[in-house]
Amino acid sequence: MKRRYSKQTIRPDRAAGSDGSRINLDSTLRFLTNFQRFAWDFGGVAVLAFGAMTLLALFDLTGGVVLSWWGTDWRGRAVLVGRFLTAMVRLG
Repeated sequence: MKRRYSKQTIRPDRAAGSDGSRINLDSTLRFLTNFQRFAWDFGGVAVLAFGAMTLLALFDLTGGVVLSWWGTDWRGRAVLVGRFLTAMVRLG
């Protein structure tokens, strides 16, 4: 199958295509550049998903092993913080 290029398209050089490491480096850099453009978007979606899963785990609305453990751990920490604050108020 022969590729057809328009007159405005820069055709790839056949000699440059023989260097595999150069192509891998170029494709890796292109991927990182594209990823950098959307890194904040991906990060924001990840933080929102993590927060939603934590809230579901805190209210015991999950059935998974990891999320159930996560919710139990955070509920235990909340009890410890509550006890600490109660003791500080009584002492103060």
